[in-house]
Amino acid sequence: MRSFLAHSKEASPNVYNRPSPELEEQQSSKELEQKICLLRNKEAKFYELGKVLRELRDKKLYAATHKTFKDYCKSFGLGNRYVYLLIAAAAVVDNLAQRCPPGSPLPTSERQIRPLLRLPLEQQCMVWQEAIALASGQVPTCRIVEEVVQQKKRTVGEISSCLTSW
Repeated sequence: MRSFLAHSKEASPNVYNRPSPELEEQQSSKELEQKICLLRNKEAKFYELGKVLRELRDKKLYAATHKTFKDYCKSFGLGNRYVYLLIAAAAVVDNLAQRCPPGSPLPTSERQIRPLLRLPLEQQCMVWQEAIALASGQVPTCRIVEEVVQQKKRTVGEISSCLTSW
C-alpha cells in the first residue's frame, strides 16, 4: 500500500520554536493521512473514515500534493463515488446521534445507511427507529432498513395520490 506520508513535504519550525501555519497544516494533513491509512483496512470504521475524508476535503488538505480532492483519493485507491458515500454516511450517523433517543444503536456499516440517504434529515431518525423495532431492538440489517424506507415511500405516495385525486 502506498504511504500517505510520501505525499507530504517536510518543513522546519521557525526560530521561535512555534510551528509556522504551513507546518501546522502539514502536520494536520499528516495526522489525517495516517488516520486514513489505518482506517482503510478496517471496514467497520466507515464513520471515522467519512469524517476524516470530509475534513480533508473541507480544509483542502490535499492541495499541497494534488490538484483535486478526487485525484487525492484516487491515488489511494478510493473511488470518487465511494468517498462521497462515506462522507454522506458519516453525516447521517451524526444526524442519528443528534436526533435519536440516547442509547439507540447506531449503524455499524455504511451499507445500512444507504437507504437513509434518500430521506430528508427529519425522517432519517424515525425510519431508523422503526428499523430497530423490526430488528427486535438490535442494529437492523441493510435489508430491514431498505424495507422500512420503501414502506415509508409507499405510504407517502399513497397519501400524495389521495390528495391529488380530490
